[in-house]
Amino acid sequence: VEIFSSITEFDLKFDIKNISDTLINQLINNLNDLQITIQEDINLEIIKGEDVSTLKKVKIFKSQINNYSKKIKYLTDDMAEELINSKGGEIFLTQNKFDFGLIPSDQATSGKTELNASFNYRKGYSFLKNLNVYFSSEGLVSTNSKDSLNFISVYPINFNFSGDKNFKNEFIGQIGFEGNQAFSNYRISGDFSWSSIIPNLVNLTFGENRLRLKPVINLGVKFYQELKNNRPIEFSKNEFSNQVFMDYYYYIPIQKIYSLILEGSVFYDFNSNINLEKKIKFNYSAVLGIDIPKTDFKTIFKYSKGENGITFQKNDYYMIGLMIDAFGLN
Repeated sequence: VEIFSSITEFDLKFDIKNISDTLINQLINNLNDLQITIQEDINLEIIKGEDVSTLKKVKIFKSQINNYSKKIKYLTDDMAEELINSKGGEIFLTQNKFDFGLIPSDQATSGKTELNASFNYRKGYSFLKNLNVYFSSEGLVSTNSKDSLNFISVYPINFNFSGDKNFKNEFIGQIGFEGNQAFSNYRISGDFSWSSIIPNLVNLTFGENRLRLKPVINLGVKFYQELKNNRPIEFSKNEFSNQVFMDYYYYIPIQKIYSLILEGSVFYDFNSNINLEKKIKFNYSAVLGIDIPKTDFKTIFKYSKGENGITFQKNDYYMIGLMIDAFGLN
């Protein structure tokens, strides 16, 4: 690009932070075509020698850099791992997601078509940068607030004992509030859990260049005090109890545009007044996603089944809807 007639070219220097030795070697050896992207337009002042009369103001638009730089053709395993770690690691990426859709009337407990949404959200406190303390919440809600699988959990205090740079394992302590959507059953809860990444079990990409997050499992113990419950009158006394539990999350890319997400929990409550059957409980969901071209959305088909970990009520349903890919990892 010619800036003005006496200057036919110029160089721009970019500082790249948090770069690994592996990526530096790949840049030097030109093993990959790369794309440079910027967040804002670049404003420059250019002067020829020391003559201030030649001062020119130049703007390089973001679109010029983003549209005309070379694009990545493929990612190596090292580059994929670096990208995932830059976003907080595979464990962190399972903590932020949102999907919503419709439950057909023949699947809904109300007998009417219902809107349904599930979410997980995790965010560190900006004023506590030197401490591994963060806010987290998760839930399953719908237009039918009495749906037996619906729940809302809010944990304003979460502490990561394992440190900021540990992308493979986490040991978390959290204190918060848990309840069903109708608030006919809720409690104060304190959890301690250990999350870890295990090796990938299947590869369904069939040669397509897709990032494959490894499965994440979460093992823990929960202590809670009920504040309100909706059990039969003979068992309605608010109880203090504890559970052991295991959660799992596995994102499986399929070919070029499909994704399968397997997610669920297995738990056992030691209080016989709450766990009347004295059995291990479970719930799970399976989501098939299809990428919508040129967007961060997927069309999804979701099946959920099992027991609510707060009320122990059972249900199952199919859902058709959308999922937001907030991290662009496909």
